This record gives sequence, C-alpha cells and structure tokens, in this order.
Amino acid sequence: MLQPFAHYGTHIFLPLIVALIWYKSHWKQAFLIMLAGMLIDLDHLMANPIFDPNRCSIGFHLLHSSFAILFYIFLLIPKKSRLVALGLVIHIIADSEEEAKTKLDKDGGIVTKREVTTLDAVALHNELEKK
Repeated sequence: MLQPFAHYGTHIFLPLIVALIWYKSHWKQAFLIMLAGMLIDLDHLMANPIFDPNRCSIGFHLLHSSFAILFYIFLLIPKKSRLVALGLVIHIIADSEEEAKTKLDKDGGIVTKREVTTLDAVALHNELEKK
C-alpha cells in the first residue's frame, strides 16, 4: 500500500531536494527540468500491456535499457545537460528502488518482484506436471 507512495515520492521529492540544495537561486526551474525526466515513461506506451505490476521497467522498456542508462550517466558530465541528466538518473534510481522492494511469499520468505515472477512460473510448471 505504501509502495506506490514511496515510488512516486522518490520521483517527485528527490528532484525537489536536489534542486533546493544545489540550485537554490533557481530551484523552481531546476526542479521542473528534473521532473521532466518522468517523460521517459512514455516508452511504457509501446509495451503490451502498458502496465504490468510484476514487470520491471529497468531493462524492459527502451528508455530504461542499459544503453540508455549509460547515456544518461554520460549526460551528467557536460554542465549544459546536467539538470536533464539528473532528472533521468533520479528517475532510473526511483524505478530501481521500486524493483528492489520486496514481497512476502506464501511461506513468509522475502523475494523480489523478479523472483516472484520466476516462482509463479515454476509453481505453474509444477501444477501442469501434476496433471
């Protein structure tokens, strides 16, 4: 229940904190530019289904690929692209944090989203073998 608040809170409040600390004189402009990093979620529109709660964005969507993330990191170097890059990197951090959140499985053990999907597939396979 709190997980969506934490996820979207990171998307919004982390850029705000960065803007308030390092861009004090023009924090509003810096915040809005970094907030525009959420536009990379437009790549979700190319997926089918558009939203899947068990799918990790990192490595699945085009603008969340390893190549894209590396490009965002390199964009941190030039001063002219730094704010945009900070917004993109913060977005990736928020999405990575979402993936790392854990869920309890039926036995009370802790597993990640990816492991839940794998465990579900294994359970389905075992059920089919029994029949």
